[in-house]
Amino acid sequence: MQGPRRRRIDEFLGEGCDPDEVARLAAEKAVALLAKGILEELKEIRERLERLEAEVKRGRGRRRGGGLVEKVREALERDRYILGSQARGKVGVSPQALYGVASGMDGVRIIEAGGDFIVFDSMGFDEFRALLSTIQTSDPEEAAKRLGPFRDAFNALRRAGSVYFDGREKRWRIVV
Repeated sequence: MQGPRRRRIDEFLGEGCDPDEVARLAAEKAVALLAKGILEELKEIRERLERLEAEVKRGRGRRRGGGLVEKVREALERDRYILGSQARGKVGVSPQALYGVASGMDGVRIIEAGGDFIVFDSMGFDEFRALLSTIQTSDPEEAAKRLGPFRDAFNALRRAGSVYFDGREKRWRIVV
């Protein structure tokens, strides 16, 4: 005995069509469409992942408005150096993160300064060393004032014993 629903399907399909075969074909078609959609989404995800990997390789991974390497490079261009202890304030990262990023960058010099470290760009280190060699006062406070923007780097290196005043030559020297 056929129910009212089965009778309507039979009437719609006409004589000679198997409703079970139609249901099977419809299910196959639905699965194929679903699979196609999933494959398209996977393709989009793969493309996005490849773009992100390429950005990371170039040092341009996005993180709060810019790549960390870019932030460090911009701070070095602006200030010529970054003290590890000032990393959070200057580039918004921990000293350990700064050290790790700077270690992989070309054109930077990392100098240990006691319990701290200093990341110089190459021009900043040369400028600091040249300016330091012109100062003829043995007074560290006066020397720090004359060094202007390099004051904090000088003080960190002096505390670490990496900068000293050579009394014979009457100038400051850096030992690194």
